[in-house]
Amino acid sequence: MWVGPGLKFLQRTWDVSTSSTLMSDDGPNTRRSQLHFALKLNGCLADSGWGGWRMVAIPLLSKSVVKPDILEKEPKLLLDFLAKLKRGKNINPAEMDVVWRTRIEACALARLASWKEKGTVDSVSTLNPSYEIDLIFSRPPN
Repeated sequence: MWVGPGLKFLQRTWDVSTSSTLMSDDGPNTRRSQLHFALKLNGCLADSGWGGWRMVAIPLLSKSVVKPDILEKEPKLLLDFLAKLKRGKNINPAEMDVVWRTRIEACALARLASWKEKGTVDSVSTLNPSYEIDLIFSRPPN
């Protein structure tokens, strides 16, 4: 099943671009809800020990999370999700390709730079989960 309809379903859950969203008055909220669903579903599959996680879901995840619609618009959700996967040993940064690690690194570093400018309580509260991403970085931050 996962090679056919299941794979297509997983692909569709990650399709949160504007063109894929149902026409509604709350476009950004709909996209955010779709992303929440994709993250929750993939988190559940990873936590359940699903056999297709490494062969099916991780390659799809690695292509999907670096799309601008996700990476640039929802960095907090994404970094928290990746930190959860890393803590659960469901993703190994060393096994991910260099381009993916570089894009995730750039996203995390941009987020840290914006915290430096803002210096808000929100910045401090989100630092801990995002810090789990440190091993994904290809080089240590300056």
